[in-house]
Amino acid sequence: NLSKFNKKKIFSKNFFDVTKNVLIVNNLGKTFSKYLKLRPLPNRQLDQYLATESTMIRRINFIVHNENIENKKILILGDDDFTSVGLGLSRLPNSIIVLEKDIRIVNILKKISKEHKLELSVVQCDLRKELPNRFKKEFDCLPSDSPAGAAW
Repeated sequence: NLSKFNKKKIFSKNFFDVTKNVLIVNNLGKTFSKYLKLRPLPNRQLDQYLATESTMIRRINFIVHNENIENKKILILGDDDFTSVGLGLSRLPNSIIVLEKDIRIVNILKKISKEHKLELSVVQCDLRKELPNRFKKEFDCLPSDSPAGAAW
């Protein structure tokens, strides 16, 4: 249900073009793009490979249009691409928790969350170890990328 979009100040009517299923880069898109530029250089030891801005915009659009994230709890395991920011700016999920090992990313995400009053919490956590029990069986959606490098 995309009716919620028109009720939020951060969205423009053109941000999501439902008929084309395309994320239009304006207003919210520009805000998201600005934050993508803050991503630190990837740390290959942590299996970080940054997606392009257009890929990230398509990813957020896909999740919003194909997953029922409205009023849901989302868990993101590692967020060097700032997926949490795009989802948080949508104001659709009730909460987003990011588990991230890289303190650089943890600090940037916390700053963005505070600046925009997002329902986003960031916890420093090494995901190469077992998922802490407090994060098991608590979430409705878990968007993820497959491991791509030698860190795994």
